Amino acid sequence: MKRAIVAILCAIIALLGTGVAHATEQPVFYVYFEQGSDQLTADGAQAINAMVARAKAAEADLKAQSIPMRIVIVGYADRSGPAAYNIELSHRRAYKVAETLEGLGIPHDSLAVDWKGESMPKIETPDGAPEPQNRRVEIWPYF
Repeated sequence: MKRAIVAILCAIIALLGTGVAHATEQPVFYVYFEQGSDQLTADGAQAINAMVARAKAAEADLKAQSIPMRIVIVGYADRSGPAAYNIELSHRRAYKVAETLEGLGIPHDSLAVDWKGESMPKIETPDGAPEPQNRRVEIWPYF
């Protein structure tokens, strides 16, 4: 599963343009949501704030080296609803995180947004089973 995620991210990064070769490995930030909604959990809000703090700390150095900031956002849902609904829900979650990051000063043009619905769960579950760790958005910073 991690290989699939890495392949997707590599494809997205290739589309984003230059500067990625200078990116350093950053931690993945996991933003969690309430069941059936795009409402962040308290832990989810903390993850966003931690990512923004890291990005702002790197911003001056990136500008000095003419390296663009790239942040990949991927939304997911658990299997507690119909697959079509979960695609739409993961889409809403991903864009909620993107809008929140923009509101906190992250430039729009540094963001790439994708969503996967209930595919690629963090925790495997049977169909219809709620799982809090699968109701997430992953933020993959490259800077």
